[in-house]
Amino acid sequence: MPPKTASAALVGAILGVAALLAWQQLGPGTATRGGHEATPPPTGAAPCPAFNQSPLATNYLENLHGIEIGASTQNSFRLKRSINVDFSDEQGGLWQDKNCEPATVNIVAFGDDLPFKDEALDYVLSSHVIEHFYDPVKALREWHRVIRPGGYIFIIAPHKDRTFDKSREVTPVAELIDRSTGKLTIADYVRAIDLPKVE
Repeated sequence: MPPKTASAALVGAILGVAALLAWQQLGPGTATRGGHEATPPPTGAAPCPAFNQSPLATNYLENLHGIEIGASTQNSFRLKRSINVDFSDEQGGLWQDKNCEPATVNIVAFGDDLPFKDEALDYVLSSHVIEHFYDPVKALREWHRVIRPGGYIFIIAPHKDRTFDKSREVTPVAELIDRSTGKLTIADYVRAIDLPKVE
């Protein structure tokens, strides 16, 4: 991909995330997946508190072939041609509601290092995952690599004021760029802890 095209794509992705954050600050309106609906409980348990299907995702992605990074049963988009990619085949059961069957992991891979050829997919869908990447710019570049021209990177990110760590400072864009360019590494965030010697 020519550098000019890659730069334009990266700027577009960053502007898209910025627009999402601005939209969240102004209020989600009616396009949220806010209500709950009951789904059949797994083997006699209480109903799974699944979110309503996303009309926006359905409208754009329903008849396309793509992947969801880190899918969850209770937040299922119910897209017929979507496969779930996660870094472990046991992820769904770790942090989603215990009354929900864990989502099936179809491909075990890191979300920022996908096992697909260039331009192989129509979309990459990510719901409440982008904020977990050490280098989200790397993830966005990887997602852009695997989608065909005209494809979609569909991201849902949490509203900062509605998270458990809402008092934590937002990571500055300059720091994200430093992570992406290698100026900062994960080792830069590690600090020594003085622990007593265990014998």
